[in-house]
Amino acid sequence: MFKESIEQNSDPENQEQPKSEKEILWEKKAQEIEEMADKLGSGIDENIKETVLALNALGILTTQSCEGHSDFETGHGVGAPWIRVEASGEPNQQYIDQEEIFQEVASKHNLPVKTVK
Repeated sequence: MFKESIEQNSDPENQEQPKSEKEILWEKKAQEIEEMADKLGSGIDENIKETVLALNALGILTTQSCEGHSDFETGHGVGAPWIRVEASGEPNQQYIDQEEIFQEVASKHNLPVKTVK
């Protein structure tokens, strides 16, 4: 009996292996994803949650997502799943002299700069 007990304890399948850095990161991101909510308090849709988790674990920032649904009466929703991602560290200007160009076009067409942007 004592021998069986020793053999069971030395069996690698019976012993819990230490978690890898990737597993620890995955669990941390999974907890963050579970706690996320929009302005209305709704969490991430269940059928898109794992994909959002994977992207975030890879360092890809997600800002919106939907598992895909459509409310035909109101016309709200998209029938396919989607995820919006954003680049981190995106510069304020994408083009050289961008603000001056926006101002020039706005003046030329008598429009607010906000509309041109």
